[in-house]
Amino acid sequence: MDDLQKLPRYWPIVFVLGKLGKLYNNFNLQKFIYLAKVEGKIPIDYVFTKHNYGPYCPQIKVDARTLNKKDIISMCDNGIGWIFKITDNGLKEFERIENLLPEKYKERFESILDGFKHYSRYRLQNYIYAKHIRSLGKNEEIKNSLIKDVNNLIDQITEFPPSHNSVFIQGALDYCLLILKKEEFKDPVKKDELLQVTSDFILNCSMILDLVGKDKNILDDMDLSDLEQDFEYVQSVAKAYNILPHIDDEVPLEMYGI
Repeated sequence: MDDLQKLPRYWPIVFVLGKLGKLYNNFNLQKFIYLAKVEGKIPIDYVFTKHNYGPYCPQIKVDARTLNKKDIISMCDNGIGWIFKITDNGLKEFERIENLLPEKYKERFESILDGFKHYSRYRLQNYIYAKHIRSLGKNEEIKNSLIKDVNNLIDQITEFPPSHNSVFIQGALDYCLLILKKEEFKDPVKKDELLQVTSDFILNCSMILDLVGKDKNILDDMDLSDLEQDFEYVQSVAKAYNILPHIDDEVPLEMYGI
């Protein structure tokens, strides 16, 4: 088990408050965690759906109440909205989380907080709607374009000599293609996250194949550990949304309609 898997589901709440100290409404807490997951590409267990004010996950509020009871955070309603604060016990938990959280995820989360912490609620909501809440027609257009891109990349990789890396890329692209063909989300928040995660991975594969160029034999000498981690994240999102299992899961594929 890696360090990230040792963290409790609530860790993003403690991380946000550990960094900011205080937060004045549930809206910002929800949106900071959402942006960390979607734009920061941080493996966060919370699943977001479309709400009246954009992406929302009810489990965040549930976990915040539990953390309040455990004196890790304090929360109170001032009549206008919720106020969240980190407690002394919470700072100890924050330190434990920081020690377990991989450096790259800390840096990405900090970047999200630094970039958005001064946004007004109105500006933050407008940003998220403009970038992540698309019409069903637009999302379908993006998905169909991605399917074409994946098929083109699969055609390219099949021309490479068989090797560990070429087999991995082809298998990962096949998995992405299956995601795109199976998903039928009407919720724009879920659909956006799935398309963005898949699109980012497809783009990274494309960049690697472009880098290799005509000298196909050098592919197997490349270190693809970062790409493998990215694929782990793709699988975690597909599994969270019950579209496909993780490749290593020993479950009947009939459970996923395959």
